[in-house]
Amino acid sequence: MGMNQAIDQDWALVVGIQYYPGLAASLSGSEALRGPVNDANEFAKWLTAPKPQGAGVPSQNVHRIVQQNLPSPTGSSSPPNPADAEFAQPNQGDLFNVLSSFNSIAMSHRTAMLGQKIGRRLYMYLAGHGIEPGLSLPGYSAGPALLLANAVPYDFSRHILAKQLANWFYYAAYFDEVLLFMDCCRDNTWKTFASSLQLGQVNATQLGKYFYAFGTKWDRRSRELDFDGQVHGIFTKALLEGLGGAASDPVTGDVTVGSLRDYIPQIMDELVGSRLAGLPPQKPDFEPVSEDFVVCSVPPKLYSVKFALPQGAIGRKLGVRAGPKMRLLKEATPNGPEFALELPRGAYLGQFSDQAGTIWTAPFEVPLKSPVVFSSS
Repeated sequence: MGMNQAIDQDWALVVGIQYYPGLAASLSGSEALRGPVNDANEFAKWLTAPKPQGAGVPSQNVHRIVQQNLPSPTGSSSPPNPADAEFAQPNQGDLFNVLSSFNSIAMSHRTAMLGQKIGRRLYMYLAGHGIEPGLSLPGYSAGPALLLANAVPYDFSRHILAKQLANWFYYAAYFDEVLLFMDCCRDNTWKTFASSLQLGQVNATQLGKYFYAFGTKWDRRSRELDFDGQVHGIFTKALLEGLGGAASDPVTGDVTVGSLRDYIPQIMDELVGSRLAGLPPQKPDFEPVSEDFVVCSVPPKLYSVKFALPQGAIGRKLGVRAGPKMRLLKEATPNGPEFALELPRGAYLGQFSDQAGTIWTAPFEVPLKSPVVFSSS
């Protein structure tokens, strides 16, 4: 990675950790993680897929730090073995090797009179066991942190402060946009001292944009489920569906910060259904942003919507309107009392005109199971 890298390209850091030799809970039982490696690999797959199906990030710009050769669950309840954990990877050194390479690129660009910018956008995705370490004042959090593979019960300081790291890149202005996604628990461990970022002070004057999304709220658990034979974090499953078109604007096809914030909580509830009955609901958390912006553009995911038509609608144009200005999205001419259209997720109105005037549906939201009914003229 040298000076031949265009400064308008995107970059990414993807981390997936699920086996923690020093933590007994990670070895067996209900607390054993099975999804983070799947999730990290799927997110990296989306990153490198060509647009519009993916983000189109050059593969050489994606730093993927994902555990390999995972052991099979043993069902053992043996105590943690700190000796096995001491050299477990990935550890802090593995991550800071990547961060040092970013710093080197920024400094080489500055030497070449290109400023310190590295690229257009930085994606950061982290999945595994997570905590919320404290600051010097009891009860005050330093932000979400991902435990590294060499963490042990008496040393949770082996973590990466992802939110603080994202903030550092934001204030360094190495990128125009910084996007952070974390799918991990946020257990309140304020007695754990927050680990140093080992990065120097930065004071950029022109700041860009950021979007930080966390799989759960402070002091709450992030959970995973089996989806069609493969385990994934509920948050990551919802995130990737949203980025894949389920959160696209039905008119423009844009997936924005705002549409993801609206979509992810709703679909997480739908994905869980009754499968985690009795447990506290998992709600995502989003850092406030100063402005909305487009994350990606992809044709919206479509759902079949049935219409129950009055006699006067048959053979006439049926229109479906959407968006803040209720723009006409689709038109069709039904030839029978039952009719179906493929529509993206969103809020709509249906209309057609007969000799007595315009007949409307009540507002409806897609997806829905029952047919849409036209009411009055």
